[in-house]
Amino acid sequence: MVSTIEHTTCTVVSANYEDNVDCSCGRNCYTQMPCLVVMVTYQDRQNATATGMLHNDEGELDQWSMCSYHSCSRSWELNVDSVSWFENNYGQVGQTYSCFYNPGKENEVLLRKDYDNMVIFHVMFWPSLLLAVLIGITCVICAKYKCWLDEDDSPPSNYSRFGVPA
Repeated sequence: MVSTIEHTTCTVVSANYEDNVDCSCGRNCYTQMPCLVVMVTYQDRQNATATGMLHNDEGELDQWSMCSYHSCSRSWELNVDSVSWFENNYGQVGQTYSCFYNPGKENEVLLRKDYDNMVIFHVMFWPSLLLAVLIGITCVICAKYKCWLDEDDSPPSNYSRFGVPA
């Protein structure tokens, strides 16, 4: 997984097809896809030019590090069309576009980030807030229930625990 990634601008220097690769398209489904390798140059933090292999996103970098784009459906033709689409949009020599790189592994270049800081914030904040509110409500209800169980604060004997006449 990419630990920290930084924004930069990429320029395509080459796009070549390697051998076809095997992939699993589901349970008991195996097929092949063409393996496109797009090499790009970019400026790193020190304004030095670096070269790396472009990957569509972090997930594809982790699972399909040998190819720039991953398309694994049952249909070979669909896989070819999908990889060709990626090549036409992001693999033309001389083409420039926004991208991201890993300063620790400069050969890892991403077209898009899966997660940014705001996504991580929202994924952590809202469930935590909901949990805190539910714990607070539970504490208030338990505190009120406990007060009724104390002998000094018990409701009159002709009333049930919930304030309804018996």
